[in-house]
Amino acid sequence: MKVAFLIDRGNLVRYLAPVIAETLRSGYQVFCLLGQISAAGDPKAHLDATEADLPAALRTKVESFPFTGYAALERLIAQLQPDAIISTQERGHYAKFGADLPDSLFVTLQVGVDTLANSGKQSVFGTSDLVCLYTPYWLDLSAEIYALSGQGKREEYGEAVAGKIAFAGAPQFDQFAKIDPQEVRQRWGIPAEQPVVLVLPIPLANLSDYWSLFFMAETRAQQLKKLFWGGVHESPALFFEHFSWAWRGWNDAYLNHVLSQFSQHNGAYLLVKGRKKDPVRPSLAAVADKVLYDDENDPATIFEALAIADLCIHFYSTATLEAAYAGVPALCIHRPSPFAKYGERPPYPTRWWSSIAQGPYNFVGVNRWLSIPDAIEQLPTYALDTFKIDAQARQNFLEKYVGPIDHQASRRVLDAVEARVAQPEVIR
Repeated sequence: MKVAFLIDRGNLVRYLAPVIAETLRSGYQVFCLLGQISAAGDPKAHLDATEADLPAALRTKVESFPFTGYAALERLIAQLQPDAIISTQERGHYAKFGADLPDSLFVTLQVGVDTLANSGKQSVFGTSDLVCLYTPYWLDLSAEIYALSGQGKREEYGEAVAGKIAFAGAPQFDQFAKIDPQEVRQRWGIPAEQPVVLVLPIPLANLSDYWSLFFMAETRAQQLKKLFWGGVHESPALFFEHFSWAWRGWNDAYLNHVLSQFSQHNGAYLLVKGRKKDPVRPSLAAVADKVLYDDENDPATIFEALAIADLCIHFYSTATLEAAYAGVPALCIHRPSPFAKYGERPPYPTRWWSSIAQGPYNFVGVNRWLSIPDAIEQLPTYALDTFKIDAQARQNFLEKYVGPIDHQASRRVLDAVEARVAQPEVIR
């Protein structure tokens, strides 16, 4: 069997690398198609996929082919004639750019909630031949998004996805099997016994919604200016709430000071993990013991950080799934969703980006949720053992959101691909 992995961005390698490795172990021929499609001067050009993004152990075992446009991608696939194409996108994504991909089995791997944001008959589940989801929860969530976005009735959704779904777990988490926490601590210079608080910052750098601009403002005067400029258009209640924030000096820098206080109170090492597209803001970098970016893809830097963490603090990051898989308690601090005004995106359902009980961000025995005012006023006095993992709760969480913790998700993906390739009579 010939399998092509379609890698649009270098940062997607961590989702695909374990499946690439499993495909190679099975003796199949592997092509890595690397997207280098950014225009000259594009600030996101660093995200283009290159051979350097592939783990060193895989580079010499796969055949790599860059493509610089979707027409070139179409020709490349026609030339290679793979039996299956595996991507984090749906087939329809490439059709939007004019690429009529040859009739290979097209497989989409789930990437958190983002894969489902455009789900519907004409997107992920309508244009791909096989969609590998973590668990049944995500199919139900996609049906909810389908109805909320006005594409049709929720009960009609089953017909659109019939025969296309495999529940495989999260292949990227297979990488945890190869991480040695003590080696990571030694490499990063973190004392062997010191507790670690991992912070994944609010992604403020590239956002221009009212709340982000208000929270980034560095002085009370600047906050009040943003408040009167944008807050009055939100709601009267929100205006008065945020006026009290501005009066107290509650902003991004203040919250970062609180995170530092909490870490110091617990004698913890404050580790901050940022992203190139969302640089760590100066006020957080100044109080952190170490700032990391995505330096590795296999195992991914975020997985190495979680492997040594005692607590992960984030702001609605899908790392809530990764933390649970790693056995690390998490704290989600609320921030208004920047997606609420993105007209081109279907609305996120209320059970995502929320404090709903037993939801992904507020699951008793696994993680907790706090508002920003509560975090500012309460967190500095909390002990680390306030946040604990309960074994049964973690198992329930993983069964609902992630899948088995056996490091075999990549094998299940490949099993599903092999089964479909072996049945060419299946209508695609």
